[in-house]
Amino acid sequence: LCLLCIEVFAQKTERPDYTHYLKKGSKAVNVQLGIAGGYPFGSVTALDISDENKYYGLLVLPSYGSFVKKNFMIGASAILGFTNYQYSSLDYSSSVSQPPVKRDYKTNYTDFGIAPFARYYVQLSRRNVVNIFLQGSLPVFYSSVEETITPAPVPGSTWYRYNFARQGWN
Repeated sequence: LCLLCIEVFAQKTERPDYTHYLKKGSKAVNVQLGIAGGYPFGSVTALDISDENKYYGLLVLPSYGSFVKKNFMIGASAILGFTNYQYSSLDYSSSVSQPPVKRDYKTNYTDFGIAPFARYYVQLSRRNVVNIFLQGSLPVFYSSVEETITPAPVPGSTWYRYNFARQGWN
């Protein structure tokens, strides 16, 4: 038994050119995941679940833009995010007569809003294969933080918290 295989490869002699994407009238739709939390948003894309703590969330930033000139886009991004953080700790009172109390802490972050932007693309090659862009944005958003402590500490008392998840004092 004899098998004969012949392969034929075709290759364009022209290299692709992507410069038409940055011309006036072109549109762009993007979705970003916010993986770095902190100011201005409390939400972050994260997943960390263990015996000591639970930390999960999602920060999504979809955007839409239109090129008004070559390499210059105007558009807007939406801000949609939530994060949940739960852990337990052993709290010690400053009063010697009080025994330590195990407390459960739960914190929820919620963010939503809109961010109009102007973006200028800098072409790094003639064929426009790789670009970087400079962007200015003015976000308008709502952010909330809600913390629940169970059982609640006695008002006016001083407690020192031992965080099991971080293995340290707060």
